[in-house]
Amino acid sequence: MWFCGMLSFEKRDWLQQYMVAQTVISPPNAAFAFPLTANSRHLTSELWESFRYLHHSLDETLDNFPASCLLLGQPGSGKSFAIKAHVGRSAAKYLHQLENDPELAQLAHVPIFVDLKQYAGSLKELFPHQITPARLKKLTKSGRASFLLDSYNEVPRQHVESGRLQDDVLDWMDSTLGCRWIIASRGAEGLEQFEFPHILVGELREDYLAEVLTDSRIDLGQRHAQDLFTILRRPIFLAALLTKRMQLN
Repeated sequence: MWFCGMLSFEKRDWLQQYMVAQTVISPPNAAFAFPLTANSRHLTSELWESFRYLHHSLDETLDNFPASCLLLGQPGSGKSFAIKAHVGRSAAKYLHQLENDPELAQLAHVPIFVDLKQYAGSLKELFPHQITPARLKKLTKSGRASFLLDSYNEVPRQHVESGRLQDDVLDWMDSTLGCRWIIASRGAEGLEQFEFPHILVGELREDYLAEVLTDSRIDLGQRHAQDLFTILRRPIFLAALLTKRMQLN
């Protein structure tokens, strides 16, 4: 890649090393970068203007939406894929700026991805190991940290029912004012206390899906064709079909 000619890995500073590592995060089915769409709820008029100019593109929204938000979508809608892809793009952008405009790179947001499926009572324990307390304090003080919490709805039940997860996240938000938080979940239930705008992951556009099926020479047949078409508008099923992990039998 273009940053291979930079300093050897050992001579890079910790942030440069961290960002290089983030560029190789591989989301599931990474070969299929489907153009996901987004809709919104509970936006102020100012945020709506920001969202409107992002053309309802989920990638554009994650990269440029200026506020914290809840990222909501059905299982298989592409939430985890989109978040991991956003982390990779953010890291690659930073490295590009570092090489071409170092001053601008100093303003870049640093993505901190957390898989909440692994939550065991401490959010801090899930932060990437490179993000030490001292480094995190520096990032949050300048508002450069961007926290991305995936799979909120898949946290072990005891941590949700006890209120531990909610209190933990709220405490971190209170101590990181000015930083952006994106929380991905299947639905908004149990997330009301965050009072964030909702970004809703949309299905694949019908015209896009029809083009993919035609190019791939996939015939849905006569029987149940419309039902199958509806199912395939969710990226996880289309990717499974294209990789032959799902059969139309």
